[in-house]
Amino acid sequence: MKNKIILVASAFFLGFSALSQTYTFSVGTNTYIELDNPTYLTPVGETWDDPEFGFDFPFVFEYFGVNLPALTASYGVGAELFGTNSNLQVPIFVPVFCDPIDLGYMSDNPLSSISYKVEGIIGNRILKVQWKNIGFFNQVDQGVTPLDYMNYQAWFYEGTNRIEIRFGANVITNPNDHFESQLGGPAVFLISTFDLITEQMGNTYYLSGNPINPTMNFTTDFEVLTSSSLSGIPANGQTYIFMPDAQSGLESEINNISFSIVPNPSSSILNIIGTNGIDIEEIQIYDISGRVMHTFYNQNHQLNIEDLNNGNYIIKISSSSGQYIEKFIKQ
Repeated sequence: MKNKIILVASAFFLGFSALSQTYTFSVGTNTYIELDNPTYLTPVGETWDDPEFGFDFPFVFEYFGVNLPALTASYGVGAELFGTNSNLQVPIFVPVFCDPIDLGYMSDNPLSSISYKVEGIIGNRILKVQWKNIGFFNQVDQGVTPLDYMNYQAWFYEGTNRIEIRFGANVITNPNDHFESQLGGPAVFLISTFDLITEQMGNTYYLSGNPINPTMNFTTDFEVLTSSSLSGIPANGQTYIFMPDAQSGLESEINNISFSIVPNPSSSILNIIGTNGIDIEEIQIYDISGRVMHTFYNQNHQLNIEDLNNGNYIIKISSSSGQYIEKFIKQ
């Protein structure tokens, strides 16, 4: 498969921009340990290229404030995880942007795999996805030897919604043959939403600079993203950590007019404060899986949520000025 600007995605999209969840970034060092008896996503005993697979997320995990019910790889991209809906818009997580292939593909001798495993007790589980000894399409296709390869894992933590990328042993002699930016290392992205047709992005974080201590940057410009990457290859044992910031309250800005949803949590009534001068056309309430639970029209100030089950919800307010999204808890 030739290099594609189809990025990695975690498999879920709501029909509105992701919440304003922000992340902090840090670097750690851990001994890289291969998964023991994982579930394989690539064919066992066969070589592969352009793998397609999917599996349900084993616990509630929020990415940019939105629940991810499943992880998939499709569109012929197997280095990452993909999810889409009918609008072809996706949230995206890219641990390593490349075009992977089984190292033994040309000799029909399987040497690489993609797999996953869930470890830990309920409430503190970790989903671990592993790319083992993956080769790179350009080099394998050209029959170049010795072959470059990488090992890495993506860890997703239940409860904290923490994400880690853990790097293992690698041999990369020709990085610019494998990584599109031509800067000497792989691209690493966290994208809230990406439109596969228009290439329009929501809030996006990406890493740049020295892989020993990279910088996390913010953009919504796709052109910036496609020309950005690390300047080298992360070493064996390097760990990149993305931790969602704690939400400080459900308060946003609408055209410089603040509004709040109170009380939060609520057992029966939600009051929308600060709507003076704003013509609200529609209000929708979603559960964390993205299902519409209520739609209100011409309801400027007060909503009855008494019939909702206890739990976390998302409210979307549509007005002539745009759409505004917040989270609340029904108790």
